[in-house]
Amino acid sequence: PDWCGIGIEDDAVLNPFRNWTVINIPYTTGDFHIGDTDYEYTTLDGNGAVLHQHGYGNYRAFMDAAMEYITEQPEELLITGYSAGGYGAAMLTEDLMENYFPDAGHVTVCVDSSVLILSNWTEIFRDVWNAPEQFTEKIRSANLIVDFLGDLYDTYGDDIPYLYVGSVRDGALARYQTYFDTG
Repeated sequence: PDWCGIGIEDDAVLNPFRNWTVINIPYTTGDFHIGDTDYEYTTLDGNGAVLHQHGYGNYRAFMDAAMEYITEQPEELLITGYSAGGYGAAMLTEDLMENYFPDAGHVTVCVDSSVLILSNWTEIFRDVWNAPEQFTEKIRSANLIVDFLGDLYDTYGDDIPYLYVGSVRDGALARYQTYFDTG
Protein backbone atom coordinates (compact mmCIF):
# COMPACT_ATOMS: atom_id res chain seq x y z
CA PRO A 1 0.00 0.00 0.00
CA ASP A 2 0.98 3.60 -0.59
CA TRP A 3 1.19 4.35 3.15
CA CYS A 4 3.85 1.72 3.95
CA GLY A 5 7.20 3.25 4.74
CA ILE A 6 5.86 6.62 5.88
CA GLY A 7 5.21 8.02 9.33
CA ILE A 8 6.47 5.75 12.10
CA GLU A 9 7.39 3.13 9.47
CA ASP A 10 9.81 5.47 7.64
CA ASP A 11 13.49 4.36 7.53
CA ALA A 12 14.76 7.95 7.70
CA VAL A 13 17.59 8.53 10.15
CA LEU A 14 15.58 11.30 11.81
CA ASN A 15 12.66 8.94 12.56
CA PRO A 16 12.99 7.82 16.21
CA PHE A 17 10.83 4.74 15.44
CA ARG A 18 12.85 3.54 12.42
CA ASN A 19 14.20 0.45 14.22
CA TRP A 20 11.01 -0.45 16.06
CA THR A 21 8.87 -3.48 15.39
CA VAL A 22 5.51 -2.27 14.08
CA ILE A 23 2.30 -4.26 14.37
CA ASN A 24 -0.32 -2.58 12.19
CA ILE A 25 -3.88 -3.84 12.59
CA PRO A 26 -6.08 -2.45 9.79
CA TYR A 27 -9.42 -1.02 10.81
CA THR A 28 -12.01 -2.72 8.60
CA THR A 29 -15.14 -3.79 10.47
CA GLY A 30 -16.64 -0.45 11.53
CA ASP A 31 -16.69 -1.39 15.21
CA PHE A 32 -13.49 0.18 16.62
CA HIS A 33 -11.95 -3.34 16.97
CA ILE A 34 -14.40 -4.31 19.72
CA GLY A 35 -17.48 -5.77 18.00
CA ASP A 36 -18.64 -9.37 18.20
CA THR A 37 -21.72 -9.81 16.05
CA ASP A 38 -23.36 -10.30 12.69
CA TYR A 39 -25.68 -7.29 12.62
CA GLU A 40 -28.77 -7.74 10.44
CA TYR A 41 -30.29 -4.61 8.95
CA THR A 42 -32.45 -3.37 6.08
CA THR A 43 -30.72 -1.45 3.30
CA LEU A 44 -32.09 1.79 1.89
CA ASP A 45 -33.62 -0.14 -1.02
CA GLY A 46 -35.46 -2.46 1.40
CA ASN A 47 -33.26 -5.56 1.13
CA GLY A 48 -31.94 -7.47 4.09
CA ALA A 49 -28.19 -7.40 4.71
CA VAL A 50 -25.69 -8.44 7.34
CA LEU A 51 -22.80 -6.38 8.64
CA HIS A 52 -20.11 -8.66 10.02
CA GLN A 53 -18.61 -6.83 12.97
CA HIS A 54 -16.09 -9.14 14.61
CA GLY A 55 -13.37 -6.60 15.24
CA TYR A 56 -12.52 -7.83 18.73
CA GLY A 57 -12.08 -11.45 17.67
CA ASN A 58 -10.10 -10.35 14.62
CA TYR A 59 -7.83 -8.18 16.77
CA ARG A 60 -7.27 -10.98 19.30
CA ALA A 61 -6.52 -13.55 16.57
CA PHE A 62 -4.14 -11.11 14.88
CA MET A 63 -2.30 -10.41 18.14
CA ASP A 64 -2.13 -14.10 19.05
CA ALA A 65 -0.49 -14.79 15.69
CA ALA A 66 1.84 -11.78 15.95
CA MET A 67 3.01 -12.83 19.40
CA GLU A 68 4.43 -16.04 17.93
CA TYR A 69 7.14 -13.83 16.38
CA ILE A 70 7.82 -11.62 19.38
CA THR A 71 10.43 -13.28 21.55
CA GLU A 72 10.74 -10.70 24.32
CA GLN A 73 8.76 -7.91 25.90
CA PRO A 74 9.56 -4.48 24.45
CA GLU A 75 11.55 -1.91 26.39
CA GLU A 76 9.18 0.73 25.04
CA LEU A 77 5.68 0.29 23.66
CA LEU A 78 3.71 2.87 21.70
CA ILE A 79 0.04 2.08 21.19
CA THR A 80 -1.38 4.44 18.62
CA GLY A 81 -4.04 4.87 15.99
CA TYR A 82 -5.50 7.65 13.92
CA SER A 83 -9.00 8.52 12.80
CA ALA A 84 -11.36 5.66 13.69
CA GLY A 85 -8.32 3.51 14.51
CA GLY A 86 -7.53 5.86 17.38
CA TYR A 87 -10.59 4.53 19.15
CA GLY A 88 -9.11 1.05 19.00
CA ALA A 89 -5.86 2.37 20.46
CA ALA A 90 -7.66 3.97 23.41
CA MET A 91 -9.97 1.01 23.97
CA LEU A 92 -7.42 -1.77 23.58
CA THR A 93 -4.42 -0.35 25.45
CA GLU A 94 -5.35 -2.08 28.69
CA ASP A 95 -5.98 -5.37 26.87
CA LEU A 96 -2.62 -5.10 25.10
CA MET A 97 -0.80 -4.34 28.34
CA GLU A 98 -2.45 -7.10 30.34
CA ASN A 99 -2.68 -9.90 27.77
CA TYR A 100 0.20 -9.35 25.36
CA PHE A 101 2.79 -7.03 26.89
CA PRO A 102 2.48 -7.38 30.68
CA ASP A 103 6.20 -6.83 31.20
CA ALA A 104 6.72 -4.08 28.65
CA GLY A 105 8.87 -1.19 29.71
CA HIS A 106 7.70 2.36 29.14
CA VAL A 107 4.21 2.39 27.57
CA THR A 108 2.66 5.38 25.79
CA VAL A 109 -0.79 5.62 24.25
CA CYS A 110 -1.36 8.16 21.48
CA VAL A 111 -4.77 8.77 19.92
CA ASP A 112 -4.63 10.90 16.78
CA SER A 113 -7.63 12.73 15.31
CA SER A 114 -10.36 10.60 16.81
CA VAL A 115 -13.10 13.12 17.47
CA LEU A 116 -16.64 11.80 17.16
CA ILE A 117 -19.16 13.00 19.74
CA LEU A 118 -22.33 10.95 20.11
CA SER A 119 -24.72 10.61 23.03
CA ASN A 120 -25.82 7.00 22.44
CA TRP A 121 -22.50 5.15 22.38
CA THR A 122 -23.71 2.71 25.04
CA GLU A 123 -26.57 1.53 22.82
CA ILE A 124 -24.25 1.17 19.82
CA PHE A 125 -21.73 -0.85 21.83
CA ARG A 126 -24.43 -3.16 23.24
CA ASP A 127 -27.13 -3.35 20.57
CA VAL A 128 -25.21 -2.94 17.32
CA TRP A 129 -21.67 -4.19 17.99
CA ASN A 130 -22.36 -6.60 20.87
CA ALA A 131 -19.10 -5.38 22.39
CA PRO A 132 -17.87 -7.15 25.51
CA GLU A 133 -19.09 -5.49 28.70
CA GLN A 134 -15.50 -4.65 29.66
CA PHE A 135 -15.71 -1.92 27.01
CA THR A 136 -19.31 -0.81 27.42
CA GLU A 137 -18.95 -0.25 31.16
CA LYS A 138 -16.29 2.42 30.55
CA ILE A 139 -18.58 4.77 28.65
CA ARG A 140 -19.36 7.85 30.74
CA SER A 141 -20.01 10.58 28.19
CA ALA A 142 -20.44 11.39 24.51
CA ASN A 143 -16.64 11.49 24.05
CA LEU A 144 -15.30 7.93 24.04
CA ILE A 145 -11.64 8.91 23.87
CA VAL A 146 -11.89 10.99 27.03
CA ASP A 147 -13.77 8.13 28.71
CA PHE A 148 -11.28 5.42 27.77
CA LEU A 149 -8.15 7.49 28.41
CA GLY A 150 -9.70 8.56 31.73
CA ASP A 151 -10.29 4.92 32.63
CA LEU A 152 -6.67 4.11 31.76
CA TYR A 153 -5.56 6.96 33.99
CA ASP A 154 -7.72 5.66 36.83
CA THR A 155 -5.93 2.30 36.48
CA TYR A 156 -2.36 3.29 35.61
CA GLY A 157 -2.12 6.89 36.79
CA ASP A 158 1.00 8.73 35.72
CA ASP A 159 2.78 5.51 34.70
CA ILE A 160 1.56 6.04 31.13
CA PRO A 161 1.76 9.19 29.03
CA TYR A 162 -1.65 9.77 27.44
CA LEU A 163 -1.53 11.71 24.19
CA TYR A 164 -4.72 12.89 22.49
CA VAL A 165 -4.13 14.77 19.26
CA GLY A 166 -7.52 16.24 18.39
CA SER A 167 -8.47 17.74 15.07
CA VAL A 168 -11.57 18.41 13.05
CA ARG A 169 -9.52 17.99 9.87
CA ASP A 170 -10.21 14.26 9.68
CA GLY A 171 -12.52 14.38 6.68
CA ALA A 172 -14.18 11.00 7.24
CA LEU A 173 -14.97 11.59 10.90
CA ALA A 174 -16.05 15.18 10.19
CA ARG A 175 -18.61 13.85 7.69
CA TYR A 176 -19.86 11.31 10.25
CA GLN A 177 -20.09 14.00 12.92
CA THR A 178 -22.10 16.21 10.58
CA TYR A 179 -24.41 13.28 9.85
CA PHE A 180 -24.86 12.58 13.58
CA ASP A 181 -25.49 16.26 14.31
CA THR A 182 -27.78 17.18 11.44
CA GLY A 183 -28.82 14.02 9.62
